Amino acid sequence: MFDINWANIINWLMHPALRTEFNVNFINALLWPFQELYNLFTNFRNDNIYRLNHSSQVCYIRAVLNDAFDITERRITVVNAGGLTVNLLYPDLDLKEILLQPDPDDTLLIYQDSAYNGGEYDFIVNVPFSVSEAQLYQMESLLNKYKLASKRYDIITI
Repeated sequence: MFDINWANIINWLMHPALRTEFNVNFINALLWPFQELYNLFTNFRNDNIYRLNHSSQVCYIRAVLNDAFDITERRITVVNAGGLTVNLLYPDLDLKEILLQPDPDDTLLIYQDSAYNGGEYDFIVNVPFSVSEAQLYQMESLLNKYKLASKRYDIITI
């Protein structure tokens, strides 16, 4: 319905005797502003259709973020906040060093406060380290656009 082939329209509306190369190029030059407005309109329409097809559900928020910032590998994830238990580390009374990773094959993950129960966030967005700081600000604006108004989030770079 919104697809317009400008070359066909020019050929259909011109009399066959007037269809010279000069006249066709002249009409194309006259219609150029309308073609630009049409292109702006179709881009605007496609953006609105994309926005309407995505809601505040987790799968859609994840899809929007991956479409905008990580198209090929799609490494951005959205997880619920909380659920981890806190294991506090207390030093010995004799002030000896604490060995956090006794075996080099074991990985030690240190999470931010948003990953533990009782945190102030509703969901966490895990972002790869390759995302720049400017993209993080763009990501915040996208999250604010698509999330529910009552939901709070934290962006963690992994």
